[in-house]
Amino acid sequence: MPDSEHPDADGDQPSYEVNVEDVSEEAAHPSNLYVVEHLMKCVKYSASGFAGLASDVYSFYVKWSGYDIAEATWEPEEHLETLFGDLREQLNILKREADESPDGESILYINGPEVQYYIVEALLQCRRRQSDDDPYFAGNPDAGEQFVFLVSWAGHNEEDNGWEPESHLSGLTGDLAGQRERLKSEATAFGVSTFYSAGPPVAPPLPALEPYEAFEEIREGLWDDM
Repeated sequence: MPDSEHPDADGDQPSYEVNVEDVSEEAAHPSNLYVVEHLMKCVKYSASGFAGLASDVYSFYVKWSGYDIAEATWEPEEHLETLFGDLREQLNILKREADESPDGESILYINGPEVQYYIVEALLQCRRRQSDDDPYFAGNPDAGEQFVFLVSWAGHNEEDNGWEPESHLSGLTGDLAGQRERLKSEATAFGVSTFYSAGPPVAPPLPALEPYEAFEEIREGLWDDM
């Protein structure tokens, strides 16, 4: 599997093909066990756009556990039918993104020209859009974005933490999805959430908003009453 073709940073993918000989060879050698670590992208091949397809076909870009990102491969959905738990949820989310996308592609969960792999470690803070020219949303092509999250990346230093729009975090599952919703709830009510991390916070580029200060006073008052 890790010998297969992989896309570049722009997400270009190979044509949908299944090499029957390769599949048969793997079946003959069950000791070659590959464990899915993460599903990074989904591409939908519509039956209406590809001759010979009786129904829509989905292909997934797979990061394999114990292998470098450069060895990630495209796999048809039938190769992933045994996934369960968070990985099954990832698969369903990516399929939904591909179904809803005009070009039939989900978000590509890789970053940078060197195809560097980023994994969300924690969501530290959430901010709600305050105005049309809110600087926290500068450079974001989607004018409909209402929330951004301060993200801590696994394996990276605190200086690499960055603000990401909510749409880039739609594939989160489990505890991370819970973090996202809790922080979003605070930001909805007060404009900005408290820092989720127990460690020293990363200072945002702008002063804290007044609703945030009011929230701090409310929280301190609750502690005084206990």
